[in-house]
Amino acid sequence: MGAIESIRDITEYKQAEKALRAGEEQFRQLFENMSNCVAIYEAVSDGEDFIFKAFNRAAEKVEGVAKETIIGKSVLEVFPGVKEFGLFEVFKRVWKTGNPEFHPTKLYQDDRISGWKENFVYKLPSGEVVAIYEDVTIRKQAEETLRQTQLQQKALLDNIPDAAWLKDSESRFIAVNEAFARAAGYSAEALVGKTDFNIWSKDEAELYRSEDQEVILTKQKKVIEQSIVSLSGKVTWVEKIKTPIVNEENEVIGTVGISCDITQRKQTEEVLRENEKKYRSLYQEFQGILDAIPDSLMLINPDFQVIWANEGLAAIMNRNLSDLVGKHCYQIWHSRPEPCAICPVQRSFGSKQSEFEEISISDGRIWDVRTVPILGDQGEVKAVIESARNITEKKKAFQDMISLQAQLRQSQKMEAIARLAGGVAHDFNNLLTVIQANSELALNELAADDHLRPRVDDIKSAAERAAYLIRQLLAFSRRQALNLKVIDVNSILEDLEKMLCRIIGEEIELITSFADDLGMIKADPGEVEQVIINLAVNAKDAMPQGGTLTLTTANVELDEQYTRTHFGTLPGSYVVISLTDTGVGIPQEIHEKIFDPFFTTKKKGKGTGLGLATVYGIVRQSGGNIHLYSEPEKGTTFKVYLPRFDEPLVEAKKKTEFNVLPQGNETILVVEDDGAVRKIAVQVLTAQGYNVLVAETGGDALLICEQEKKPIHLVLTDVVMPKMSGPELIERLKKVRKDFTVLYMSGYTDKNILRCLDYELNFIQKPFTIDVLAKKVRDSLDNTKKGSERK
Repeated sequence: MGAIESIRDITEYKQAEKALRAGEEQFRQLFENMSNCVAIYEAVSDGEDFIFKAFNRAAEKVEGVAKETIIGKSVLEVFPGVKEFGLFEVFKRVWKTGNPEFHPTKLYQDDRISGWKENFVYKLPSGEVVAIYEDVTIRKQAEETLRQTQLQQKALLDNIPDAAWLKDSESRFIAVNEAFARAAGYSAEALVGKTDFNIWSKDEAELYRSEDQEVILTKQKKVIEQSIVSLSGKVTWVEKIKTPIVNEENEVIGTVGISCDITQRKQTEEVLRENEKKYRSLYQEFQGILDAIPDSLMLINPDFQVIWANEGLAAIMNRNLSDLVGKHCYQIWHSRPEPCAICPVQRSFGSKQSEFEEISISDGRIWDVRTVPILGDQGEVKAVIESARNITEKKKAFQDMISLQAQLRQSQKMEAIARLAGGVAHDFNNLLTVIQANSELALNELAADDHLRPRVDDIKSAAERAAYLIRQLLAFSRRQALNLKVIDVNSILEDLEKMLCRIIGEEIELITSFADDLGMIKADPGEVEQVIINLAVNAKDAMPQGGTLTLTTANVELDEQYTRTHFGTLPGSYVVISLTDTGVGIPQEIHEKIFDPFFTTKKKGKGTGLGLATVYGIVRQSGGNIHLYSEPEKGTTFKVYLPRFDEPLVEAKKKTEFNVLPQGNETILVVEDDGAVRKIAVQVLTAQGYNVLVAETGGDALLICEQEKKPIHLVLTDVVMPKMSGPELIERLKKVRKDFTVLYMSGYTDKNILRCLDYELNFIQKPFTIDVLAKKVRDSLDNTKKGSERK
């Protein structure tokens, strides 16, 4: 809970006291026309009760009573809750001591009325007690509603060069940038959770708090110019812009503020205002000072002609100053024949006050334009001083901050979907392993002309298609095992060119441009090919009437400035693969959905919606990032950034080839928590001649290894299991015996576990076929034997 402070104006209270002493007639006029409620009481029973003597109009309206009905009555009769309210004791003390008292805001209640009120009570020389009070119920209700509806929000501020901060609805700092932290004399982290009262003087903190509350209550941006006087007497002017942060329910949940030093501008404006009468004689002296200021300064007459300007305007417009003086200001800024609708100069001539506006000009720059009127002896506006500062970079920094927030939300959404997809893929892969293996076993047992054979073939084919979809989900969720190697991207793309031409067809021209000195990357070659093929297919669908597909590679260095506006990308050296088509483009409103799994713009049955989701998952799992650039009818570019590696190419290992299912007589321990998968693995390995030991959990496997005296040549274990994972089991088994090699199997693999696996030697991806299982087991055993022989 925060604290809400208020400043009460008791001027009318004091004026009332003075008027009452001055005379009856003046008192009556003031008494009846005061906006505050006023009641006069006469003490009776030696100050033990008080009766009404007078009651003004404001009090009648607030209390809903006519004064004729209460004059002469006891205050306890008219307001029976006055004792519990605490005011009755105040009456008694003031009557006895003659000392005035302020009764702070409190809730008054009785059977007739209820409301929050604050009272000022004092005693007249004649002995009567006067209560001046105000009904503040509406204010209290608003304050309570505000406290209960405010939420906390964070903001990214470091891209803003000026001092900037973010506060919650109770004016506690949520985040500040380094510029603000330096000004406050604290670290940015130390300021989080503090209020202005922990940093500045009480007067300053109260001022800042009231500004925050005004922004929150009005839901309007507030621009504040404030002077700060140091202990040495130096005056510094700052401009603060405070903006409400509103949630989706249009509730204000905090404020964001930016403060910049405008001392030079204020000094210039003050000098011009004070010396306007001496302007002609001091022109040369002022001209030198003003020309040194980078901001634009102009003196504009009532016809909107520029009668004077500094060199800052000439530099901004890239023209000679002599070409600008004498022209109309709207011609200089906008090349218009008349003032624009939001012209602050025009407003200052009408309001006779300073005005402010943010103005964009045709070259895209944004200007903070301030105007100050120069008044004549009769109060007329003789001219207007206009100052303009280029705030394009400041606005861009703010927009970058908003963009990063959106990218963060998108990244969090994609991560949540990936976790869900990975979990679904794990469960389905176990089921598909059983379906595929059993269909293959059934086909091996059925005669070629058996009438059931086509049906079993259909089951096997359906399982293979489902497995392909699951592999795409695993790729998106970044839970597939990658065969990471240091590879040359150019070589892979050159090998793919003919295939890409077949994929996109004759109506689309493929243009390639590969960098000669392209660096190496560390990735799975097959997955890189899959990324390019999927993007090419997507480009083909975007060009039904034909067009051009351009495929390029390059080395790039991404600096911190780039990564600040591209969430999830780290600074460093990258290889970038770009695919640009001349197709129909992608509307801006679906850019955030384009990599979502199962999202597609194609007609029903024309696509799974997993193509780009697969691309996203492969690129992210490979340590890279992918960015989309597209506009409707202007084509699309996908840029894939993969980290560059300065390592030599690795030659691919030769794999053992088998024409038939390999057999053996070694002992294999199968560890699998899924009963159906475990049964299939045991059945296949037993059929190939192996001696198979079976464990459902890691604990069972440890017990078997302790009891089994003969060698165990291979442990075939699932990666993800309850209580004890596959890698954890193997680490514990190695402490018991050293006579085995390991082969992991999984349909879903945690990214931390993936780092422990040798993709080529000791991992098999679910769902697998019986021949893949048999060959992988034999391959693992043979590689172990070769290693032993070399020793």
